[in-house]
Amino acid sequence: MDKIVIAILALLVGIVLGVIIIIVVNKVRGKSAEGKATKMIEQAKKEAEKQKRDSLAELKEESYRLKKETEKEVKEKKEEIKESEERLLQREKNLDKREEILQNRDALLDQKDNNLLTKQKSLQEKEAKIDELMKEEMEQLETMQWTGCDRTLDVKSTIKCKISWSFSK
Repeated sequence: MDKIVIAILALLVGIVLGVIIIIVVNKVRGKSAEGKATKMIEQAKKEAEKQKRDSLAELKEESYRLKKETEKEVKEKKEEIKESEERLLQREKNLDKREEILQNRDALLDQKDNNLLTKQKSLQEKEAKIDELMKEEMEQLETMQWTGCDRTLDVKSTIKCKISWSFSK
């Protein structure tokens, strides 16, 4: 019996020792798994940070590229607007010159019209004076008596006759 009790005691001690060893091994494995999990989490965090930095760098590069493109487009548009404004100013100057030329032409035409009207009026006055003189001459020729001149002569000859008649007096 002693042997059986020793054997049972040895079995119980072996079971208890086995259970303790299993618990210790599981704890060690748990700590090892926990350590691995912690390492994996830290590694994942590091990878996430790296991806975050890479993404930010890419975003910054894209932002910079878009900014440069936008600035380039704005500069091109400003140049186009400036060229358009210069063309418009040139057209405006040309129109101003044309308008000035037309005004000068109008003024010259008005002046020529005025000169023509003045000359026409002067000519009409002279014609009226000539008509009046002719009328007076005709009246004088009809009322005068002079010798040596025929009354049927033309005006030129009549004037010559009148001049010679006035000198003969």
